[in-house]
Amino acid sequence: MRQEFDVYAVGSFGPPDEWNPHAVAERLGAWSLLQLLRGGPLTVAALAERSDLTLQSVQNSLDRLSALGVAKRLGEQYGLGFAWLSGADQEAIQSISLPVAAALAERIGDRRTAIDHGIDRLTARRWCDPSDLRFALVGCFGLDWAGLEALKGSGHLVHEKKQAGDRRYVMYVQDRVERHNQKDYAGSHSIAAGDYTWTSFGDHSGRRLCLPDLVWEVERPEGLPAHLQPVRGMADGLEPHLGTAAEAFIGLVRGTPPSGIGHTLLQAAGAMREGRPAVPLFFRQDDGTAMEQVVAIVRESLLTIIRDRYQSLEAGVADLPALRSGVPFGECFNYIWHVIFGHTNRLLAEQGYLADPEPAYPGEGRYRWWLTIS
Repeated sequence: MRQEFDVYAVGSFGPPDEWNPHAVAERLGAWSLLQLLRGGPLTVAALAERSDLTLQSVQNSLDRLSALGVAKRLGEQYGLGFAWLSGADQEAIQSISLPVAAALAERIGDRRTAIDHGIDRLTARRWCDPSDLRFALVGCFGLDWAGLEALKGSGHLVHEKKQAGDRRYVMYVQDRVERHNQKDYAGSHSIAAGDYTWTSFGDHSGRRLCLPDLVWEVERPEGLPAHLQPVRGMADGLEPHLGTAAEAFIGLVRGTPPSGIGHTLLQAAGAMREGRPAVPLFFRQDDGTAMEQVVAIVRESLLTIIRDRYQSLEAGVADLPALRSGVPFGECFNYIWHVIFGHTNRLLAEQGYLADPEPAYPGEGRYRWWLTIS
């Protein structure tokens, strides 16, 4: 059966062992059973009849999935233990999220003077446009990372729930739908190399040809631009060289031209332009106070808006099958919050306050990227 859905973990499923729900469901061939439960709880007999599996095979799969919390027993029936969002569910969430995103964008906009006081004190302000720095600090550090932690702390969101096997995650599944997903600025990718972390942040409309994403993208060479050919030839891959690239970039910021592998990676990824740095560098030691000033304003703004709108949001999606099956709203809110802050970032970008990246190559997404030193 062709998979027409995507599985997500807020947190981490961990290695693909006996405690990883995605891996276990794959090994059991159980996704067809879970799909049958989307419409509501069913008995073992009903599942066996609809799946053409034996009663014992269905029961064995359900026992294993129930131990992981993926399925749950409800008397003589079984239901889903996580949110599975259909296309209709996703459209309903999009609809109720837009007004909340607009209110949050307006509140952040009202604090521009205070935010920009922090932005102007950053080291990278010497070579970066302020809209790029706001994209990183307001959109990613603030709404994404600090937002998740703040909403977890306030009790609005269940994040990294303790699961079997000493794992911590919240699982949800989305049906794949044909939808305009440009400028849903809500996705961050990071890889750490010692004290250095490369991060990209952007939408889900295409590939990211930057660090850290080139670590994965060079493994899919179809359609890669010609200027990336030099990094494809690294026999041991790109990840072992991310620390070297970081040190080369720091040297570039301090006036030392990069050389060797560091130069190759920075040049290919576009981290330098005409011998000058072209992406932000955040020094926690030097920039930490200014960064926290911006993040604190964003944190206060989002908590105020969500406290005011939380009950109406919950009421607005009360008919979601996941909620009717007993999945707590706080778990579903992981997805809803990503929709809200993705729209918030889009609105702020369209207003010109945050960067609104344009793809440079066919198939490329909209994103920005940077290096952080802890």
